[in-house]
Amino acid sequence: MLGWEFPPFMSGGLATHCFYLTRELAAQGVEIDFFMPKTKEPVSVPWMRVIQVDYSSFNEFGTQAEFREFGPYYAFCKGVNRGGKDEAQSDPVGRGFFDAVRKYNYLCAQLVELYNSREPYDLIHCHDWITFQAGTEASRACRIPMVVTVHSTEYDRTGNLQPFDWILGIERSGTALADLVLTVSNRMAGQLEKRFGVPKEKLRVFYNAIDAAPFDRTARREEFGFPADSKIVLYNARLSIQKGPEFFVRAAAKVAGKEPKARFIVSGSGDLLPRLTEMAVELGIADKIKFLGFTPFEEVPLLYAISDLYVLPSVSEPFGITVLEAMASGTPVIVSKTSGVSEIVKHCMTVDFWDVDEMAAKMIGVLKYAVLHDEMASNAKPEARRFSWDQVASETKWFYGEALARGVAHA
Repeated sequence: MLGWEFPPFMSGGLATHCFYLTRELAAQGVEIDFFMPKTKEPVSVPWMRVIQVDYSSFNEFGTQAEFREFGPYYAFCKGVNRGGKDEAQSDPVGRGFFDAVRKYNYLCAQLVELYNSREPYDLIHCHDWITFQAGTEASRACRIPMVVTVHSTEYDRTGNLQPFDWILGIERSGTALADLVLTVSNRMAGQLEKRFGVPKEKLRVFYNAIDAAPFDRTARREEFGFPADSKIVLYNARLSIQKGPEFFVRAAAKVAGKEPKARFIVSGSGDLLPRLTEMAVELGIADKIKFLGFTPFEEVPLLYAISDLYVLPSVSEPFGITVLEAMASGTPVIVSKTSGVSEIVKHCMTVDFWDVDEMAAKMIGVLKYAVLHDEMASNAKPEARRFSWDQVASETKWFYGEALARGVAHA
């Protein structure tokens, strides 16, 4: 399995997905080597071998390779090589990121081939475009099938605004060369079919899930600097166009004008943070909203525990694992209609991401009417807990069998 991130090094749902999927696959007898970029601290879990990729990873094979202390993922997290203003405008994530991706894919493909020469793999499973080139090369060299999971596309990440052609090309090529293409919602399957021409017979849909255990937490509002009687609305996602945080802040300003006890938490990091803090000042709610930055995975349950409402107004949301997390915590949810998770959950409210007035009205309704809040909370918890990772692993294992039966599409 080829990934880009894995807890504790994570920026979103992809790392969460890989963590729980591999754990449950291993419990069902699947032996996994998980390849990911080298991080400053080693990553280790008891159910599989985690192989961190950089030049030093080749030393045990007797190859002479340049040693780098920090690999591409650590460099990306630290935001190095971002360049000047002109470069940032044409390449908002920084040239260092693209160089890191190229380096990782080049080295990863070679490393997979070396490990395969010792003990042959049955198939390769890649997650998102960031691993597709390595997967394609390794699959061809080892002559084994490749399965890819598309969690999101470049159209989603950019909100259809100026997507990178280079990334789109990798996504189109990777899905074309894969033996099977897995994705996390019917909405995403339709997009892959329409945008990239992936044939229906090669597409398989399985939804994400939730490990409910970490979300049985309690916390006090005072621990986060809020009055005990405040009514807290939470946003927990990347601060990017895709996730719609600007719509959240605009709706928050409308709610604050009607509900004096309302307070707002924005958890997440991203390039929109400066703009969002400016908006909070312009809209007069700077004293009612807290920008926490990125919240570590182990602390996220505490945010849900103190929140009266969770809102995810994504412009484009292939699934939305955080919705299940909030529901499993017993926190009412408002989610955009353009989210994959809305295909499978009933006990949440949906809204058009752009309709700030409707979003604010529904937020006020949940905060103001205890009966509505309690009804949503009591129904959300058992519903979210129906979606288990062991079921996702069973489906994935079945898909592996399909891929093996099909053989190698590009041999």
